[in-house]
Amino acid sequence: MKTTRRALLGAGALVGLGFPYVARSQSLPLVRFAGAAPVPRPDHAWMNLGIPMGYYEKLGFRGEYLPTAGSAAAVQLVLSGAAEVANSGFLELISMKQRQALPVHMFYSQERSSSYQIIVMPDSPVKSVADLKGKTIGVPSLASGAVAFARGMLKRENVDPKDVTLLPIGVGPQALAALRSKQVDAISIFLGSIAAMESMGQKFRFFTAKIAGAGMVMRDDFVAKNRDLAVRIFKGLVLNQRIMEMNPDAVVRAYFKQYGQPNGDPQQVLRENAHLVKRTSEVFQQPDENLPWGLYTADEWTRLRDFFAGDESLIPAAAKLSDFYDGSLVEEGNKVDMQMAEAAIKPFAS
Repeated sequence: MKTTRRALLGAGALVGLGFPYVARSQSLPLVRFAGAAPVPRPDHAWMNLGIPMGYYEKLGFRGEYLPTAGSAAAVQLVLSGAAEVANSGFLELISMKQRQALPVHMFYSQERSSSYQIIVMPDSPVKSVADLKGKTIGVPSLASGAVAFARGMLKRENVDPKDVTLLPIGVGPQALAALRSKQVDAISIFLGSIAAMESMGQKFRFFTAKIAGAGMVMRDDFVAKNRDLAVRIFKGLVLNQRIMEMNPDAVVRAYFKQYGQPNGDPQQVLRENAHLVKRTSEVFQQPDENLPWGLYTADEWTRLRDFFAGDESLIPAAAKLSDFYDGSLVEEGNKVDMQMAEAAIKPFAS
């Protein structure tokens, strides 16, 4: 084929339009993030926000988000090499590692407070968790983490969980209907589900606990062999969470860019999803907390053990924090240029 001046000029135009950047982008390592829920949601931005906002590539890697059917499935993808990072509940990780010596650790602690809460109606006679003795607490299912959380909350208030009925009621409108009709006196449920019910116009009173929960899991050998990349992943996670706190609206717009605009009134859809992001970020590291991002502290481990004291199926007596959590990336991972967050928000700010 004859090469003409027009063809050369055309090739030059493609270079000018950014094709070298595309080539560079494709040469970056791919990091696959396995989420612990089967369908992507805006509040999953803690793992994938850097994809539509573009700062993962500025940190030196490409991102891909893989929804799964829960913590165990997400960790399994990491174990098999089909993903580099998994989102997992800490109790779920403890349970998995107690059953089998898995070569994984949580390297990034995502939550400072529990993402489960017990809720009652604003006019409920239940003024404290102790008042739930002899009453019924709704849970999404008997396999939900909300069950262990409810039992921990009850024991903390010296209420024997056997003196309370736990009733599976699902989530969403049916859970709200069960509470409104007084089929149950309270609900123990995940924060994202609470936000969805709040978007239906319902207000609640809350009971919760300052116990750290979910985080990000990686294979030990992956971190050892790819430490620089692991640090850059850590920085991306910090940016994800900080931007969720800074501008929930921008987070939702980035989600729409990645997954498409849902049907319905655009402003209402934006408002409801931004509320979900805002409520989710309330359990993250807060700007006024003088702690590094991603750190799981010894005090948090003590509180978790105390909260689930007596239930050996959750945390065995001999278990140590270092069996499940590795904080070796925290110091380097917290050296984040937060101006990257401000720059990433701008295209999605309005």
